[in-house]
Amino acid sequence: MTNQLNKRPTGIEIEFSYENNGERAVEKANRSLIGTELEGKMIFVKDHNCIEANVAPTIIGCNAQREYYKKMYSLIESIGGTVTHANGTAIKICSTHVHISTKTLKDGITPTEFTEFSIANWFSNKTAVLAMLNDEELDPKIAWDILYRCTAPSLHGGKKDMDSMIPRDRRNGGYTYNIDHDRLISDETDRNDIASIKRCQRHYKFSEISLDHWVEKNTIEFRQHGGTLEEEKITNWCKFLLNIFVTSIETRFDHSANRTVTAPDDLGLRRGTKQQVLYHAIKGTSGGISVRDIHAIVGTNTDQAVRRLISDITGRLQSLVGTEQLMVCHTQRTNGGRYRDGTDISSYEVLEELTVNGSGVTPKPENRTGQPSIWSNCPDDVFEYQRGRIAHFASRS
Repeated sequence: MTNQLNKRPTGIEIEFSYENNGERAVEKANRSLIGTELEGKMIFVKDHNCIEANVAPTIIGCNAQREYYKKMYSLIESIGGTVTHANGTAIKICSTHVHISTKTLKDGITPTEFTEFSIANWFSNKTAVLAMLNDEELDPKIAWDILYRCTAPSLHGGKKDMDSMIPRDRRNGGYTYNIDHDRLISDETDRNDIASIKRCQRHYKFSEISLDHWVEKNTIEFRQHGGTLEEEKITNWCKFLLNIFVTSIETRFDHSANRTVTAPDDLGLRRGTKQQVLYHAIKGTSGGISVRDIHAIVGTNTDQAVRRLISDITGRLQSLVGTEQLMVCHTQRTNGGRYRDGTDISSYEVLEELTVNGSGVTPKPENRTGQPSIWSNCPDDVFEYQRGRIAHFASRS
């Protein structure tokens, strides 16, 4: 795995109960921020039947993120915010939503630099924070793959394991309805179209995983986790989800972007060979050199002999720069000639430079694709922590 785990911003929505959860409670919670080191770095809003803390996106795992979360949770508890009833049972309307960005940090920006800048500026200059991210678009097929891996009912390390580490009331509940997996894997769903994939959400954004913010906010939202005010719990959950996200990107797809190819100075052949001489003659010649002129340059007698030399050069270009497209044959038709004019009208040219279109994102063949399990590539410490969560919920069933 690459450092994409440390380059993809993540945001959370913290839902909790406070007093009567009304507008006055929201105002009181926001007043509690005044004069603290969190003033201007988070905000409280009304959300259905609870209070929600909106926070800045961070890079999960760096010290700046963990300290930020600890301070937020501590402040919420200090004003009387809670996610449990007096008897210790969970308040079902409270949850924690995780938004993982479809974009990554620009080169040269460290996780700590981004996190500290985001915390300080998200609520006053969001544009400046977003400017620290690359402009790349994530292919919809990756979103489809993430949903597939998390919701496959028969997959070992799929839906069953995903549900086993969250509270029962967060499994196919009022705000976390199951993805329609049968529709997801059917021909009815176009894996190249986010709108088509979104139709697998049975209740719009109130699905266990939501793509509603894919276009507007460039995130995938994971809505399953229960309410918590524990930094360690939510940091490990975010790391777990990030690993699923990045594993889909890096191990289950081939990525081929557009690239610029430059013709090499020579073909790496012995000086004086016909291929080497012809290559230098036709390289960078606008419109190319005619077959008749090639006969004169390298001493060939037939057009077939020229084609063999051109084929040799084309093969060397494929070997050296990964494409044959630098070789261009200007046919008699494109040069305005008539049938049987090929020797004078057909010509060959090697382009100095060319932009080669990549194939984009394509699923790897089965013999090279990464495991679909949600545990694939999971760091040992995160694996151990989440297995502990499974054991915790199993003991309560």
